[in-house]
Amino acid sequence: MGSERNFGLYVLLTTSGFAGVGLQCTRGFRPGDKVALFNGVKAPLVLRDSGDSKTHIFVGAARVQGIMNGEAWDLAEKNLLNKQLFKII
Repeated sequence: MGSERNFGLYVLLTTSGFAGVGLQCTRGFRPGDKVALFNGVKAPLVLRDSGDSKTHIFVGAARVQGIMNGEAWDLAEKNLLNKQLFKII
């Protein structure tokens, strides 16, 4: 995932082709960051690998076109998006 800061927002593009903007994101996005959805959380969250591949660091929330309104859950059920268990620190 790449990002560019514009007007206080970070613009992002995922490797799957989804585009969005970072909200409340002080660390900025880096290539390799992951956009993740969690049950009960309205906005996708951006996570960064902490270096040990088992835990991730919370980077910020994002608005991502195409996965904000439940579309990603449908894609995951069809195995078109990866499912992964995260431990966040």
